Amino acid sequence: RENLGTIYDYFDGAIDDVKIYTRALGVGEILAQARQTDTYINFNDFTVSSYGAGDDGTATIEDDGMTLKLTGDAWKKIDFEYNITGNTVLEFDFKSTAEGDVHGVGFDDDNTVTSTQVFQLHGTDTYGVQDYNDYTGSSWTHYTISVGKEFTGSQDYLTLLNTDDGVTPNGVSYFSNIKVYEADGRINFNDYTVSSYGTGDEGETYISDGGMTITLVGNASKKIDLGYEITANTVIEFDFYVPWFEGDVHGIGFDDDNTVTSSQVFQVYGTDTYGIQDYNNYSGGWTHYTITVGDEYTGDMDFLTLLNLEDSMIEGLEDYYWSAFRYLRIYEAV
Repeated sequence: RENLGTIYDYFDGAIDDVKIYTRALGVGEILAQARQTDTYINFNDFTVSSYGAGDDGTATIEDDGMTLKLTGDAWKKIDFEYNITGNTVLEFDFKSTAEGDVHGVGFDDDNTVTSTQVFQLHGTDTYGVQDYNDYTGSSWTHYTISVGKEFTGSQDYLTLLNTDDGVTPNGVSYFSNIKVYEADGRINFNDYTVSSYGTGDEGETYISDGGMTITLVGNASKKIDLGYEITANTVIEFDFYVPWFEGDVHGIGFDDDNTVTSSQVFQVYGTDTYGIQDYNNYSGGWTHYTITVGDEYTGDMDFLTLLNLEDSMIEGLEDYYWSAFRYLRIYEAV
């Protein structure tokens, strides 16, 4: 095969995103498998009211209650009693199609706006906690916020901000797939030995982000020792990312031995079809997955398995065949 060089031999400009489809994908199709409505806040079950004294915006419930759209100078809240502990996590998807002053989310125990309990995501002004103020563009972005690292205590409200005090307020925010839970052990890959899964492994792994992210490069079939009894309620959650080339199979699963078992692999991306297909819908960027493993199989498992398979890489570009898994969590759904 001819040596085609590296990516840098072809261009040196900045690329935000490249997506190629053979058919149109709807938002509902992409999100359907990643959403489990009984664990997410459904805004149809709540009354959206003003938060503080400055609210002049509007709130619109969309997507069968899964999404709240805020427009104008909107300061909103819903009644949401929750005891924030050191382990409390807030997860959601966010997008903005018009930047306002402050786009944020938080909690409060009264109707007086408390900036130190607002996590800013976007906006021309600086307000509240800044650790997650990194939104760019106008596409959906998934956020996982460790609320308990900033404050704890009993709260009465979930708060949502889309502030814009201009002459013609036109800021827009969308908050979707919101859930609040107690973190019960995200996997730190630094605590495990990563080894080959099956006999075809030729790839490499790299651990980063303090052990929260594992990256598979090349034709990689990996596993970690992780004894776990899969029940009908077992759920695995993680974020997944492929920045460059789509491989044959990108997937995750469990096994009780070192013989690859396709029926226990959940494929999330790839040119080939392999394993369980219910979550094979990746379309770019960091994407959050919530997989109910117990819907497919149960039993005592010895290994967590991770696949980044590609048996026909372009010569010279092998390092661009990689995928990453981060913030991986296994738990029993209540």
